[in-house]
Amino acid sequence: MPVWCSGSGQRRRSPAIPELLATLALEGCIVTLDAMGTQAIRNRGADYILALRDNQPNLADSMRDFFARFKAAPDRTPHAMSETVEKDHGRIETRRCYAFDQLACLHQPEQWPDLKSFAVIESQREIRGRTTLEYRYYSASRN
Repeated sequence: MPVWCSGSGQRRRSPAIPELLATLALEGCIVTLDAMGTQAIRNRGADYILALRDNQPNLADSMRDFFARFKAAPDRTPHAMSETVEKDHGRIETRRCYAFDQLACLHQPEQWPDLKSFAVIESQREIRGRTTLEYRYYSASRN
């Protein structure tokens, strides 16, 4: 459930997110959002998956570097991988999720409460002979 507030003509994430989380039954759940609610999520007995944004440039860069090294020699790094392929409306989209628990390769992983793993989603789209790649990075409190 997205929560937004408005101000100065801009959309921004609400500072009320921890208050909202306090009203929800989260124990045993997995919650996805940004870092603002991390501690509130963990205090409620839930786990988090956080989309990594460029507002954490050192962590983002360390994940990008790690993934580039991984792609060069994937057999040398323990990981889990899942793939889905969708064909629709003249396009083929292949999504691969790579999950890792090599936290020592990240920049200051101790800054993230209960961090246990991280993942990279690789989205490859083929439309009319043109292929694009997009990467999204996530951190998680579960393996």
